[in-house]
Amino acid sequence: MYYECQLALVADTSPHPSVKVIVQGCGWTYGEMDGDPTLGPGAFLCATKHYPAFRAIEFVKTQLLETSERLTSRGIHVVRKRINLVLFDTCKEGV
Repeated sequence: MYYECQLALVADTSPHPSVKVIVQGCGWTYGEMDGDPTLGPGAFLCATKHYPAFRAIEFVKTQLLETSERLTSRGIHVVRKRINLVLFDTCKEGV
């Protein structure tokens, strides 16, 4: 099990390459997605980070919120913040 944190970002708020550099500079993984089941259609950028499930949820939440603030302070519009507890994933082991 592990926590998956994700910040969804609006794609048109800043040039993609600079957003990628900023996200990676925060120690998070950068990604792009076309549409989202909750946010709807459109291009979104995302910042993702995994934490082992033994971490306290308050620690994980603090990391998510602090990273969101760092991105916002750089002019990146965060439209969604979420934490999932992944119980089973055949693509991810040993987080």
